[in-house]
Amino acid sequence: MRTVTIGALIKRINRRLNRQRRELKITRGQTARRELGSYWVLDLDQKLVIATHVDPERMGRELRVLDPDEKVK
Repeated sequence: MRTVTIGALIKRINRRLNRQRRELKITRGQTARRELGSYWVLDLDQKLVIATHVDPERMGRELRVLDPDEKVK
Protein backbone atom coordinates (compact mmCIF):
# COMPACT_ATOMS: atom_id res chain seq x y z
CA MET A 1 0.00 0.00 0.00
CA ARG A 2 1.37 3.39 -1.02
CA THR A 3 1.05 6.49 1.14
CA VAL A 4 -0.04 9.88 -0.18
CA THR A 5 0.29 13.06 1.88
CA ILE A 6 -2.76 15.23 2.37
CA GLY A 7 -0.98 18.04 0.50
CA ALA A 8 -0.36 15.83 -2.53
CA LEU A 9 -3.97 14.64 -2.45
CA ILE A 10 -5.29 18.22 -2.37
CA LYS A 11 -3.14 19.07 -5.40
CA ARG A 12 -4.53 16.06 -7.29
CA ILE A 13 -8.09 17.01 -6.39
CA ASN A 14 -7.57 20.64 -7.41
CA ARG A 15 -6.12 19.65 -10.78
CA ARG A 16 -9.30 17.65 -11.43
CA LEU A 17 -11.66 20.32 -10.03
CA ASN A 18 -9.95 23.04 -12.05
CA ARG A 19 -11.68 21.66 -15.17
CA GLN A 20 -14.98 22.71 -13.54
CA ARG A 21 -13.52 26.02 -12.27
CA ARG A 22 -13.67 24.81 -8.66
CA GLU A 23 -11.06 24.52 -5.93
CA LEU A 24 -10.73 22.60 -2.66
CA LYS A 25 -9.74 25.01 0.10
CA ILE A 26 -8.29 24.55 3.59
CA THR A 27 -9.97 26.49 6.38
CA ARG A 28 -7.95 28.86 8.55
CA GLY A 29 -9.29 29.94 11.94
CA GLN A 30 -11.61 28.35 14.47
CA THR A 31 -14.73 30.36 13.63
CA ALA A 32 -14.54 29.54 9.92
CA ARG A 33 -13.74 25.90 10.73
CA ARG A 34 -16.99 25.57 12.69
CA GLU A 35 -18.97 26.91 9.74
CA LEU A 36 -17.09 25.39 6.80
CA GLY A 37 -15.29 22.39 8.26
CA SER A 38 -11.57 21.81 7.71
CA TYR A 39 -11.98 21.61 3.92
CA TRP A 40 -14.51 23.21 1.56
CA VAL A 41 -15.04 23.77 -2.17
CA LEU A 42 -15.19 27.16 -3.87
CA ASP A 43 -16.74 27.90 -7.27
CA LEU A 44 -14.09 30.15 -8.82
CA ASP A 45 -16.41 31.87 -11.31
CA GLN A 46 -19.19 32.77 -8.90
CA LYS A 47 -16.97 33.05 -5.80
CA LEU A 48 -19.46 30.90 -3.90
CA VAL A 49 -18.91 28.11 -1.39
CA ILE A 50 -20.53 25.06 -2.96
CA ALA A 51 -19.54 22.35 -0.45
CA THR A 52 -18.64 22.41 3.23
CA HIS A 53 -17.20 19.82 5.62
CA VAL A 54 -15.51 17.97 2.75
CA ASP A 55 -13.55 14.78 3.42
CA PRO A 56 -10.54 14.98 1.04
CA GLU A 57 -9.92 11.24 1.06
CA ARG A 58 -13.52 10.48 0.16
CA MET A 59 -13.53 13.19 -2.52
CA GLY A 60 -10.24 11.87 -3.93
CA ARG A 61 -11.70 8.40 -4.25
CA GLU A 62 -14.93 9.72 -5.82
CA LEU A 63 -12.92 11.75 -8.35
CA ARG A 64 -10.64 8.74 -8.91
CA VAL A 65 -7.48 10.70 -8.18
CA LEU A 66 -6.68 8.35 -5.28
CA ASP A 67 -6.07 4.72 -6.18
CA PRO A 68 -7.58 1.89 -4.08
CA ASP A 69 -4.07 0.83 -3.01
CA GLU A 70 -3.19 4.31 -1.70
CA LYS A 71 -3.80 5.59 1.80
CA VAL A 72 -3.67 9.18 3.05
CA LYS A 73 -1.17 10.17 5.70
